Amino acid sequence: MFLRAGETTVLPWGGSLLATTSRAALQHPAYGPPRPLPGYVKDAWTVWFRGREVRGASASTFVDLGAGYGKDAWSVFFEGEEVKEASAQSFVVLTDGYARDDWRVFWKGRVVADVSPASFATLGDGYARDNWKVLWNGRALEKASPASFEALGDGYARDNWKVFWCGNELPDAVPSSFEVLGRGYARDAWNTWYFGRPVERF
Repeated sequence: MFLRAGETTVLPWGGSLLATTSRAALQHPAYGPPRPLPGYVKDAWTVWFRGREVRGASASTFVDLGAGYGKDAWSVFFEGEEVKEASAQSFVVLTDGYARDDWRVFWKGRVVADVSPASFATLGDGYARDNWKVLWNGRALEKASPASFEALGDGYARDNWKVFWCGNELPDAVPSSFEVLGRGYARDAWNTWYFGRPVERF
């Protein structure tokens, strides 16, 4: 059972609980151990991530940036491990696991090669692009055109020539008539797809 911050509930074994974090777990020893909550925790001397000390992090200047990222005045970390290539001064967390500094783009703590931070933008559903390349979950889509590329929702995307689902090309889809219907469904003028798979017509 999860509570929103500020909510109070009466516990079945007596007493009550006030949620002070965005996802406070109600647990009792009889129901098993609590699930680990995301994010960093620190005291005056040490930073932790999911029960492990973050080695090399300065607690006095450390900031939790969200999505597994954090930084202090000198270093950047992802899920408790230092991202050695990142510059703390210019590091910014975006969406879908992406981040950037003035020199590089990252996906889940790893450098994404040959991408320009200056023109880089996330599009949703794991898609992103710069002026020369389209990405899905940090992987380059070699057949996608960044100039016309757009994310449509439910994992679907298109450019002027091709349609994609979760980074994979849908070879029979026609971009000009392609539309997302919701709940995983999409169609063009001739075919229908459900989570990227063709729906057979009878």
